[in-house]
Amino acid sequence: MYELVLEKNYLKICDLKKILQDTFDIPHSNLEEKDIALNAVGYLSYEFAVKYGVFPLRVEDNDLILAMCDPIDIMVRDNIQAMTSKNLRPFFAEKSRIHNCIQKYYKLEGVVGDMCDDLSSFEILDSSQHKEVDLDHFDTKGSNDAPVVKLVNQIIRDSIRCRASDIHIEPQDAGVQVRYRVDGDLKNIAKLPRKLKNSLVARIKVMSGLDIAEKRKPQDGGIKLNMGDRKVDLRVSIIPIFLGEKIVIRILDPKGTKTQLESLGFSDKDLRIIKGVIQKPQGMVLVTGPTGSGKTSSIYAALNYVKCEEKNIITIEDPVEYLMNGINQIQVNLKAGVTFAKGLRSILRQDPNVILVGEIRDDETAEIALRASMTGHLVFSTLHTNSAIATFARLYDIGMKPYLVASCLSLIIAQRLVRINCPRCSEPYLPSSQLLDRFQNYFEKRPVDVFSKGQGCDHCLGAGYLGRTAVYEFILVTDRIRELIVQKVAEGEILKELKRTGFKTIIENGLEKVAEGITSLEEISNIIEFSDDIHRSVENVLKTNPILLYANTKKSSPMTKLSKKSRIEDLHPQPRRVTQGNLEREIV
Repeated sequence: MYELVLEKNYLKICDLKKILQDTFDIPHSNLEEKDIALNAVGYLSYEFAVKYGVFPLRVEDNDLILAMCDPIDIMVRDNIQAMTSKNLRPFFAEKSRIHNCIQKYYKLEGVVGDMCDDLSSFEILDSSQHKEVDLDHFDTKGSNDAPVVKLVNQIIRDSIRCRASDIHIEPQDAGVQVRYRVDGDLKNIAKLPRKLKNSLVARIKVMSGLDIAEKRKPQDGGIKLNMGDRKVDLRVSIIPIFLGEKIVIRILDPKGTKTQLESLGFSDKDLRIIKGVIQKPQGMVLVTGPTGSGKTSSIYAALNYVKCEEKNIITIEDPVEYLMNGINQIQVNLKAGVTFAKGLRSILRQDPNVILVGEIRDDETAEIALRASMTGHLVFSTLHTNSAIATFARLYDIGMKPYLVASCLSLIIAQRLVRINCPRCSEPYLPSSQLLDRFQNYFEKRPVDVFSKGQGCDHCLGAGYLGRTAVYEFILVTDRIRELIVQKVAEGEILKELKRTGFKTIIENGLEKVAEGITSLEEISNIIEFSDDIHRSVENVLKTNPILLYANTKKSSPMTKLSKKSRIEDLHPQPRRVTQGNLEREIV
């Protein structure tokens, strides 16, 4: 109805907006990206949205915010309300804008069918062979009309808006499985028809500049994306498996990178210590942990903090993950003979103040980096160890002398990443008795009044978690610690000295975040490896449950503690008996 009125110029769009607002109290929406929540799209099917010209914007409490080209169509509104069991809050939007949003944002599995219809006519075109791709124009006329081109672009768009760090495309007997890694966990997103397998691989190879004909060897490539004023780098890895070729695409999105030290999860007290060390003109700072523990983000944040006009900062990385203004970054290139060690030697002739070595992998790199820190340079690097205290043994292992380690090291940070409880659906809960027993000896030192955990909602896509933060431990290398390193004493002796000065382990830092309601006990358990000694100590000190107190978890409200009895009755009205060794006790 409105389209005809506007087409005949009986009414201007601004007048129509005013009438709908004043008469029916229906506001207008420009369908801007900041107003759209991707998780809301799943409430209506792709076919329904196209047929009736509607687009779900977001969900607020029990209200579905919906853009409609005809917002006073009562029948459509009643149907949507019945299908979604949500209260409807309609907004008016032009039909062309709604159509563009449906094509751009709709769930991947909703558009796969349409994209596959014309697959038989698809062929790879030479004009597409560019490493730089503009996703904002993927549906313009020309080669981009091919269904597989649209499908690949839709997968990439969808993954970026889901905050995914990786895309996995895996050939299977029944089809092609697409999975995203979000906050460290893989999630199944869509099952594509098997006939898409070869075309998908070919399209991604073309985009990343790889050899389409080579199917027997692993290949690595890269894609640079333009999304308006936003640039995203993709690292593509393709390996042959029994059922075809498996693709993993690493998404390097500068917008999703935390480049401020304050945003990484360090406490105010620890942050002051870390900032004090990295402001010094020389020394070595090591960040340790397994792959995917956020080491690179921490080092980039530290570089961003010390970056200034007066300092020459040079890095050598494999690969350069994020480009930073004001920093000179070198890419390791084995074919050209640019290794960490050779690159580091060249950097030292470039009058640097601050040096970043992406990773210490061998004795040559380690020795050059350590000696660089002795000669008036601040050096950052990473190392793969399970704890901060294990760093010393690792350096000895690759041939470093204790006196060199002692004189050069300034700070060691060991970290892991844990998921953050969703702020909208986080509620008090009681962990299992097995989990409580596992941490019992830590609760003796750091009682937890209330445990919180996300229950899953639209905001967090049902995961219960939204984003990640670091749990960490760090060693500030003091004169006393240097003496112990030179003597090459056992790790236990160094740990004893650290404990005397207030050292906290990763587990203890994690439990602090549990007590603050930032994450759940299950998350801490998943990322921590308990040794046999810890298990034995848990059994030895097993006494009673920690006191669990019910509290309001909303940060805007003060924490209100109730009695243990109230907490128990609220969460577990029926107690049960649990036997642990020779002890029998009642668990609620």
